[in-house]
Amino acid sequence: MASYAARGLRLRYEQAGGGRPVVLLHGMSNHCLAWAPQLDALAAAGWRPVLPDLAGHGWSDPVTERTTTEDLAGDVVALLDVLEVAAGVRVPVLAVAGRHDRLAPPQMVEQIAVSVPCGRLEVVEDAQHLVNLERPDRFNELLLGLLAQA
Repeated sequence: MASYAARGLRLRYEQAGGGRPVVLLHGMSNHCLAWAPQLDALAAAGWRPVLPDLAGHGWSDPVTERTTTEDLAGDVVALLDVLEVAAGVRVPVLAVAGRHDRLAPPQMVEQIAVSVPCGRLEVVEDAQHLVNLERPDRFNELLLGLLAQA
């Protein structure tokens, strides 16, 4: 696992493949390997999945002070700088919800999709909160379909 520095913290990340980078961010109280079912599919399709452990998560340094969403976003920008990725980054948004998710139901996830240009909602049947783990084949199909348009 590689590391980089941001805000005085040592932050870890994994990557695979050798194509254009695709950054996958884990949820709160999770870690980068929550995306393990997507690594092989993305790499095989010619992408380079980049999986950071956010500050205070996984193998990254713990945080000792209040950390905001803006702080975490800045950490990801620092990682993109380390990987030499800034100009021309296109950020399509695919909001994926499990039909039976009680923590983030489809109606809530839809708010994300409609709040950004070119955002799109996909609801996965027979899934709850961790769609990429519960239905990895369907999630990978959706993700690769989105990336094919990038």
